[in-house]
Amino acid sequence: MKAKIISAFIILFWFGMMFTLVKDRLYRTIFLPKSSDLAPGALASKWKDQEEWMRIVYKGIPVGAMATEIKKLASDEGYLLSSRLLFQIRFLTLTNSVLMTASAELDEEFILTKFLVNFDMAKTSWKIRGRLDRNRLLYRMERDGSVQAGTIPLEKSASLLDAVHSMAAKNIPLKVGHTYQIPVYDPIWNTGGGIARVYVAKKETITLGDKKFQTFRIETTLNNITSTSWVDEDGRTLMRQIMPGVMMLAAAREEILAQYPEFRQPVPLPGDMPLREFTLKPFAPSSDQEGLQDIFKQMIPEEKKKDEQ
Repeated sequence: MKAKIISAFIILFWFGMMFTLVKDRLYRTIFLPKSSDLAPGALASKWKDQEEWMRIVYKGIPVGAMATEIKKLASDEGYLLSSRLLFQIRFLTLTNSVLMTASAELDEEFILTKFLVNFDMAKTSWKIRGRLDRNRLLYRMERDGSVQAGTIPLEKSASLLDAVHSMAAKNIPLKVGHTYQIPVYDPIWNTGGGIARVYVAKKETITLGDKKFQTFRIETTLNNITSTSWVDEDGRTLMRQIMPGVMMLAAAREEILAQYPEFRQPVPLPGDMPLREFTLKPFAPSSDQEGLQDIFKQMIPEEKKKDEQ
C-alpha cells in the first residue's frame, strides 16, 4: 500500500513538472511578444524632421545640455544628424567641462555613411572622422598633433546609435515586452558597433517639474551597456538616463539657447575626405578612442574613484 502511494506521488510529481514545462513553453510561444529584427530603414518609415533639447542633470543638479536634430537632406537622398553637448562638473573650486559636437550622414536606408565628432576639454581636444567603405568603417582620429587611422569590419550595414535613440519610438509599435534589434555603430558614446536591442520594458508615470506624464520605459542595450529612455505615446523623449546619476530631461529650445549661447553656433559637417587619409598607422579604437561615457567617468569624482580602485 505504501509503495503504491509513493508510486502515485512520483507519477503526480512528474506530471506536474511536465505540465509546468509545457505551460511555460506555450506561454512564451503564444502570449509573450517575440523580438523583431529591424532594418535601419524602418526608422525612417514615417519621416518628420526632429529636434530634441535636453537639460543634463547630475544627482538633481543641472550640469549642461544636449541638442540633437535629424532632418532629411535637401537633395532628398538621405538624412543628416547634428548634435551638440555641453557637460560641466564643479568640484570644490574647480570646474571640468567638455563640449562635444557630432554630425553624421545616413543614406536613404538610414545607413551610416560618414561622421565627424569633435571633443573640446580644458587641456586637450580631438577629432574623430569615419566613412563607410563597403563592409568596413574607415576611422581617423586627430589628437594633440598626432594622427591615427584604422579599419573596423562590419558584419552588417549599420545605422547610428543616436539616430536610433531619437527615431525608434516614433516609428515602431510601442508594445510592452517587445524587443527590436537594429544594427548600429556608436562613435559618440564609444559603445562600439553591433546589434542594439531596443526593449519596451513597461509603462511608467514620471514627473517633470510639477507635471506628471504617462510614458513607455525603453531600454536600449549595445555591447552590455544600457541607456534608459522614457517616451510619451507620440515617441517624444521626455527623460533619458545615460549612466548612474546622470539624466537628461526634456527642455524648451529657448531655455537652452538663453543659458548656453554656444548652442547657436552651427555644428561642423562631416564633409568628404579621400580614402588615403584613412590609411595611416592602424590603431585599435576600443582601447585608444575615448567617448562620452569615458569622459563623464573621468569628470565625475565618484566614478573616477571607482576606476582607480
